[in-house]
Amino acid sequence: MTGQQKKYVFRELVKNRTDAPQLISYAIYKSHKDERAEFFHAKYGEALVHEKLQEWHDSVANDPQWLDTYRSKADLLIKEIETQAVQNAMPDINLAHQGAITALENAHKIEVDELKQRALDAEKKAREEWTVKTNDWAVNQTKPGWWKRNSLALLKVIGGSVISVLGGAIATACIVGLLAMINPTLSATANSLAKGLVDKLLPADDPTGLGVKSFTNEQPPADNDKKP
Repeated sequence: MTGQQKKYVFRELVKNRTDAPQLISYAIYKSHKDERAEFFHAKYGEALVHEKLQEWHDSVANDPQWLDTYRSKADLLIKEIETQAVQNAMPDINLAHQGAITALENAHKIEVDELKQRALDAEKKAREEWTVKTNDWAVNQTKPGWWKRNSLALLKVIGGSVISVLGGAIATACIVGLLAMINPTLSATANSLAKGLVDKLLPADDPTGLGVKSFTNEQPPADNDKKP
C-alpha cells in the first residue's frame, strides 16, 4: 500500500542490539526462515523460493502473535541454557566449596541435636514436676484429719476418766460389802453410801423414760407425807 512504511522482522524483534533475549528471538526467526525456504523449494521450485520467502517475511513482520512467539521461544531457550550451565557447573562448585558445605551441614546437625536435647530435658523436667505434685496431692488426700490423728489420744483421756469413775465405784462397792460383813449394824450406812454413789453416776430423774425415778428403786416421799 502507498505511503505505508515497510516493516522488517529484525527491527520488530530487536529494539536494542545489545539485548541478548531480543537477538536470540531474531536468531530463532532466522532458523524458522531457513526451514520455510526448504519447504518452498520442495513445493514451488527454486525460481519461486525468494518470492515466497518475502511474502512470508512480510506476514510475520505485521503479525504481533508471530513476533510474540519468537520472543517466548527466546525466553524458554535462555532458561534452558541457564539450567544446563548450572547443572554442568555444580560438580566443580561442590568440589570447590565442599569444605564449607560440610562445615555448614555439621553446624546444622549440632544445632538440631541441641534443640532435640533441650526439648527432651524440658519434657523430663515437666514429668518430674508433675510426679511431685501428684504425690503431694495423693498424700494430702490419704492423710487423716486432725480428729482422726488425735482420736486415739482423745479416747485415752476419756477412757481414763471413765475408768477412774468406774474404779471408784467398784472400790466403794467393795468397801460397803466388807463393812456389811464385818458389822451387820453398818449395813444401812453401807446401803446409803452405795445409793449416793449410784445416784451420782446416774441421774435421779427417769433415765429410761419408763417411770423409773432411780436405779436404787427408792421411792420419793408422798406429798401427804411431807411436813407442812
